[in-house]
Amino acid sequence: MKVPAVSCYYGKTVAVDIKKPFCDTRKYRSLNLQNGLRLLLVSDPEAVFAASCMNVRAGYFDDPEEIPGLAHLLEHAVHLGSSKYPEPQEYKTFLTKHGGSSNASTSMVHTSFHFKVHHTQLQGALDRAAQFFICPLLLEDSIKAEVDNVHAEFSRNCNSDDRKLLQLRRSCLGSPLNKFSTGSCVTLKEVPASRGWRLDYVLRHYWERQYTGGSLCVSVVAPQSLDILEEWATASFRDVRCSNGKASYLHYTCNNAGDTEEQQGPCIVTHSCDGSTVKAGQAQDQGQEKCQEAEPAGAEAQRADRDVQLDVQGLQYKTPPLGPAWSGWFDCCDNGPHSHSRLHSGDDTSLSPLPNQGSAPHDVFSRIVQPGQLGLLYLVLPQRELREIEVSWYLPYSSMRDVRSKPWRWVGHLIGHEGRGSLAYELKRLGLVQSLTVGMRDEVKLGRGFMFWGLTIQLTKKGLEAWRLEQLLVAVHDALHVVKSTKECERLKIFEEIQELANLRFRYQDRQEPLDLAKEAANRLHYFQPEEVLSTSLLQGYDGTALDSFLSHLIPTNMNVYFSSTSHAPATTPLREQWYGARFGVQPLDQVLQTILGTAGGPDPPSTLFHTMANAASRQPLSLNLHLPAANWTLPVDVQLIVPPKQESAYSAVELSESQGSAVPGGVSTHPDRHLLNLSAAPELVFEDAGLQAWHKSDVSLGLPKVHVYLHLLTPEVYCSSHNLVVAKLYCRLLDDLLEPEVYTAQLTASSYSLSASDTGLVFHFHGYSSIVMKLVALVLKTMALDLLEGNNVNSRFLIMQEEQRQAWQLWCHSNPLTHAEYHVDHLLQRPHWHVKDDLLPALSRVLPEDVLNWGAALVGRPSAAGPLATPLKVHMLMYGNVSRENAVGLALNVKDYLRPAGLSQETTSVLRPRVRQLPLSSEIQALQSQTVRPHPCSNTEDGASVSAVHREATSSAVHTPCLVHTPENLNPKNSNSAVFYLCQVGEGTPVDVCTSVLLDLLQRIASKPCFHALRTKQRLGYTAGCQVHTLQNIVGFAVRIQSATHSATTLQQRITSWLAQYRTDLACTTQEQFEQYKSSLTEHYMEPARSLQDAAARTWRPIRRLCWDWDVRLLKARCLAEVTLQEVVLFYDHHIHPEGSKARALCCQIHGGIHDALTAEAAVVHTPEITVYCLS
Repeated sequence: MKVPAVSCYYGKTVAVDIKKPFCDTRKYRSLNLQNGLRLLLVSDPEAVFAASCMNVRAGYFDDPEEIPGLAHLLEHAVHLGSSKYPEPQEYKTFLTKHGGSSNASTSMVHTSFHFKVHHTQLQGALDRAAQFFICPLLLEDSIKAEVDNVHAEFSRNCNSDDRKLLQLRRSCLGSPLNKFSTGSCVTLKEVPASRGWRLDYVLRHYWERQYTGGSLCVSVVAPQSLDILEEWATASFRDVRCSNGKASYLHYTCNNAGDTEEQQGPCIVTHSCDGSTVKAGQAQDQGQEKCQEAEPAGAEAQRADRDVQLDVQGLQYKTPPLGPAWSGWFDCCDNGPHSHSRLHSGDDTSLSPLPNQGSAPHDVFSRIVQPGQLGLLYLVLPQRELREIEVSWYLPYSSMRDVRSKPWRWVGHLIGHEGRGSLAYELKRLGLVQSLTVGMRDEVKLGRGFMFWGLTIQLTKKGLEAWRLEQLLVAVHDALHVVKSTKECERLKIFEEIQELANLRFRYQDRQEPLDLAKEAANRLHYFQPEEVLSTSLLQGYDGTALDSFLSHLIPTNMNVYFSSTSHAPATTPLREQWYGARFGVQPLDQVLQTILGTAGGPDPPSTLFHTMANAASRQPLSLNLHLPAANWTLPVDVQLIVPPKQESAYSAVELSESQGSAVPGGVSTHPDRHLLNLSAAPELVFEDAGLQAWHKSDVSLGLPKVHVYLHLLTPEVYCSSHNLVVAKLYCRLLDDLLEPEVYTAQLTASSYSLSASDTGLVFHFHGYSSIVMKLVALVLKTMALDLLEGNNVNSRFLIMQEEQRQAWQLWCHSNPLTHAEYHVDHLLQRPHWHVKDDLLPALSRVLPEDVLNWGAALVGRPSAAGPLATPLKVHMLMYGNVSRENAVGLALNVKDYLRPAGLSQETTSVLRPRVRQLPLSSEIQALQSQTVRPHPCSNTEDGASVSAVHREATSSAVHTPCLVHTPENLNPKNSNSAVFYLCQVGEGTPVDVCTSVLLDLLQRIASKPCFHALRTKQRLGYTAGCQVHTLQNIVGFAVRIQSATHSATTLQQRITSWLAQYRTDLACTTQEQFEQYKSSLTEHYMEPARSLQDAAARTWRPIRRLCWDWDVRLLKARCLAEVTLQEVVLFYDHHIHPEGSKARALCCQIHGGIHDALTAEAAVVHTPEITVYCLS
């Protein structure tokens, strides 16, 4: 639907219609500041936490060839203090104090900064974030230190096959796509130093050219009124410089405030750093002085070295001390061939005209693909067990004039379809592929832009056979031939169906989180008018010419093929990509194959022509029954609501009068109980017997005709042994595989289901339009109950599903060391816990098809070859959303009829309750040094991993840090990174001990940024560092985690224990004002209402899933938090977290990077005292 909004361009207010989803009740306003900056303001009265995103049109395409990664480094560096807020951690610390967080990213032509914060502190957060674009310090020492953090990020990515393949695809093409986007110590430190370049000068110069108002779009989402948001945003960002040029004032072209839309004229404006307007030609020094005068009084020490640099920053940018090459590169930034961040084609009809956009040359991206760079086959040797073919077609700059009909969506709908007769369905039927996905690869939406579009095929072992590659490529072009051969009337009919599906998804999409909305809007503002930024997914109208143009590029000579497999012989992959080191080989696609595939779309199907070559090589062509998909069985969709939506949303924040609570700027109440009336009440138990309990809650407050249905099939027969767990997982895969053609059609209408095996049974989640979900539930349960998953289906697909599961676990073994460290902590503590490598992979090799058939039959009480015994089963279910009580009861009865659950005995129920080992006290470990560890009887760990206790001096003050040290086998020795997960186990949390959980939540909130600052920013131990609350089956603790490419795991543990000992002093020095700020933000987090139907359903389901029934836990936590004092937090830290705490129970899991000799752990082995096992009731 469309709603009126206000748009203001350079002082001229124009009414616009924002096209919004049905449930979106927010108010919008768009305006442009005089410096060219574009703003989208969103008033969301129901938001508790505000969000903002600043998206600047500058990315790694703008990096100079000499220093790759410069844009990425600047993304990091602007956070490190500004003239107004000199402290490097001011921005992040401010957000943390007020319940917020932040992040940033650098892409091809964009750099994005975003944050969220409690709405009462939005003004301060905006002002701090705006300094990134006004007066960042960019000090030399800070930048040098930040290079190490960028290098740590690069080191982490070096072990990612996905990142390696992405960089390989780009490196093998032309500039600027082939640039190295991340940067490293070599490109950002060694190279500039060897050439005598000051990196801080280079960054400052780059910042001056790129971070300007004309390149910046900002979105703000908050509960304040639009007028207040406009006042705050304008005040924060008005000092951003207008356009590229000198530091103090810049010239740009805009709409005069008094001009009509037809009478636009140039307006030469000068703008100083402090926001004042000065006349053109006025002395540049005036702007510099005002910027310096704006500094806080206490910043003299910070400016001691910067005064000299400011003189250079103001004048020497014209001739920076960087060398002739640099001067030439920067000189062409404004309008030369490197000006990627300034691109927009003024005569392009695909995008609405935007203000302050000039005309760009059409050959900017002409170097993306050079002659001879297409029609190639790349053989890639990955680190992990990958079997993947990626086909990528190139659509050059200017080839797509109309982005409104989105022809790639039309082609992708057919090529990527998974219903009967589709390419994916036929290749799966032949046992050649596991999955097939289509879509964009690299894409730039600047004007006509350019695009790489393609498909990715995950192969089975059968599909990996050497001669299958040719057959699969022919099959792809067979499918394209079917698509290209469609008649115009068929094309139009397909387009109308795609358009209807897009309209449904947009009209009834769930409410977006404020941060997600802010990020999307800021990016889209660069390319779309404000009224279109929410609805860019819609298809405007069929365009046969655009579709033909798109299809004309999908030919063999215009594509590259990337074939990743560990089966490639080393001789076939002799090359290494420059930056991430991917091993690969390259060769032209077989000329005969190209000739054959080149006939796709001709009079004869290519498979017929392939027959001669296939016979010559004793190969048979694939027998594919390809055809267009049948009509979507879910259309038309019933969108009727069970009852009309209420006027007041159940998700909104209650605004109390000033007599009930204090008011803040923007008119939003801060009363401590402002959300009490909005807490989700417990759902109604509408059906109960021995085998089934069903809860129901109607919710149409958002006007969405959707429902969420959860089923928890509780049974001990899933997790009682590693064999059963593997059988259950294979059962889930086979059921999904059998139902995929029907379920895929529902997925196109945003309705689907998921199924997983857990330690308490099987868990289903159905979600989507009510009418479709009810059919999906019946379809799945009928398949389970009526033996539709019968022998033929299982036998024909079992080996493929078994191999998929094996590959998934083998890929997991190549995860980052930090993932493994946390996993091994859980594995050591939980009873039972089946280890992927030691338990599940061996069991997988022993499972037979009949095991799955018998297990599935017993689950629903059907007789099987194994006997007539039924699996002990009880079902918990929840129906939430657009579903009446009567329909909920009816669905519960259907579930009971299909599954026939008999219930669980008290003894069997107790087996489902997970158990967790209690760590010994640190004092007990210290008293038992130099004794041998023996596995505890309750542990099922048989991997031979060492568990030891260490007692060493971690600091110069001889702080003793005894704890258990677990050094499991490194499952991925090729990964050179080391990692540590250090856990301080506390005890039972919610629902048993709410206050313990509250103290941990509050401590983590207070310690988060100090931990990050100490371990990453100051000590530069690794890119990934921080602290978290660790929860394992309701047993809670405080954990510190680090992954490092430069430090050993032993060193990382020493640094963690040292910081834990030292932080106690900082914690005790927290002021009462700061402490109350942390409490307030945590209270708002507890009391924040659900933001969407999905969130509300998940909150209601969580207590049922966890068997704890604590729907009021958020309210209980808020009430407990209100009574917590700083002294209690410090005492809690002294007892449980400090390395020498009287109740400290610590476990450190060390993953040593590379091939590790156990002796390097340097740990004394001791006997473990008796370990308590928690049995949760």
